[in-house]
Amino acid sequence: MRRTDRNRAALLTMLMVIVAACGSATASGDPPPPGTPPATGSPAATGSVAEAELPAPDYAWAFDGDGRASAGGMDVEFLGAYESSADAVAFDGYTGHGMAAEGLVDTTRSFTLSVWANYAKPRGQSAVLEVLGDDSYAAALAVGGDSEWSFATKTTDTTGIEHAIQVQTAPGLAGYRWTHVAGVYDSDAGVIRLYVNGERVGEAPTDVLFSARGPLAIGRGQYDGGPGNFWPGAIDSVAVYQSVLTDAQVAAIHESTRPSSSPPPLPAPDPSTYANGILNGTWDFVLDDEGAQLLLEDYADFVDSADEVTVRLGFDDHEWWEGVLFDGELILHDGVPEGAGGTFIIDGNNLIVTESEGDGVNTRTLADNRLTLELVEFCPVADPGQLCERVDPLAPEWKGPIILFNHTFTKSSDDPSY
Repeated sequence: MRRTDRNRAALLTMLMVIVAACGSATASGDPPPPGTPPATGSPAATGSVAEAELPAPDYAWAFDGDGRASAGGMDVEFLGAYESSADAVAFDGYTGHGMAAEGLVDTTRSFTLSVWANYAKPRGQSAVLEVLGDDSYAAALAVGGDSEWSFATKTTDTTGIEHAIQVQTAPGLAGYRWTHVAGVYDSDAGVIRLYVNGERVGEAPTDVLFSARGPLAIGRGQYDGGPGNFWPGAIDSVAVYQSVLTDAQVAAIHESTRPSSSPPPLPAPDPSTYANGILNGTWDFVLDDEGAQLLLEDYADFVDSADEVTVRLGFDDHEWWEGVLFDGELILHDGVPEGAGGTFIIDGNNLIVTESEGDGVNTRTLADNRLTLELVEFCPVADPGQLCERVDPLAPEWKGPIILFNHTFTKSSDDPSY
């Protein structure tokens, strides 16, 4: 489920561990068996499939057993947990992804991104392809929190959906099946276009994109300069064209490159990334009177009063959830606590929480049954004691860090369930 703005405000007010929205969503209806052929798109508006003359891609990867390039000569390096078959590559959704060389796509000029993707485990925002800058992306093909396909671009290298121009489908279209997705940036016309299974599903006006000289990320995104939004499923037949493809040409790619077999199974996450379940269980932090009162006001529709208000974190191998207890009763919405659905990894002393809109990094110390988490933030040098509004984190005057909070959680159970 998706956290509402009301609940996000509450968690920010009490300086919770996680500050970005997270959620999970499933495609409508029961998922078809793996490898079910995708719906065939109708002939495109501009010309017919038979009439389409396809240019050779500038870069392409067939993923027929490895990451070797099928056009352009730039191989893809696979990282994290992945599984290759003779026809595709599957990523675990937590660490697995592929990276091509930097500077493959000139994002100030027209281009087309094309990919076959299988969304095997819907759980929120997940990136299929992203052309990366230093902080964010210039172009991204992804699935959103309501299982909708999207193509988003940015004119500035700044994190935040408010800086993106986006075209998306209706909710519930992404599911457990091979789907062809393409995004076109037409710099002359000043528009972006999204195609799903050979059909143009929408377009939007945009200004010139910023020059993203970073790599092409396959199966993950980027947020605040760090990785996130990992793809939980398979990817095949990635192609990059440094030109505008017509409707008929995209339809022709859809018809001529469709996968011929089922995708490989998702690999299991690497236990070393979550320290072999060292945090498994639930951890509680009791709010002081001021924090409890603020949260009670925010949850007035659900709770009248409580003598004790507790923030609870649950860790179950590579997944986590967060909730609020009022006098020991955990508030559930649709059967899950607020904030359920995230994943995490442990890197040294850092607990990196992966969510639908980005990553939160906390320093941690663990002693006996007490877990101390410290969240830091960057603020203007001129006012280092003020809590930040992340208006322009790329500006050079933004330094830091300052400590947003330092809380110690006590282990309440070895059982990580709700």
